[in-house]
Amino acid sequence: MTREEAIAQIVENFNEIAKKIFDHVMDEMQGKPWVSAVTDRRFGPEGGSSSIGKYRIVLPDGSRKGFEYVAGVGPLIIESFNLRKSHLPVADWWYGVLLTIYPDGGHRCEFNYDPLCVQNFDLKS
Repeated sequence: MTREEAIAQIVENFNEIAKKIFDHVMDEMQGKPWVSAVTDRRFGPEGGSSSIGKYRIVLPDGSRKGFEYVAGVGPLIIESFNLRKSHLPVADWWYGVLLTIYPDGGHRCEFNYDPLCVQNFDLKS
């Protein structure tokens, strides 16, 4: 696999992750309004595939509602992380990802390139 193919696969994976989370949130909210849903996943600086993460729904009043595991998301995140390890130069490695999904089905993906980002992860927020 080339670098470009790896990047294309990572993009495809995060598009699929966004769809899975969107579907989960739509089921969970049952027609109630919501502003966004986020998943924040962070990996350690050693480059291993173990991680910590959380899922949150942001409600119209600004409060957040947590939710647990979304089927099929974890393996896609790990696959993407491993693709970046095996096909991208170290300078392009990301150690965290914040994926925000919106009620219209759109999404935004932000990567964190700080190898120590896992150290300031707050599971409560």
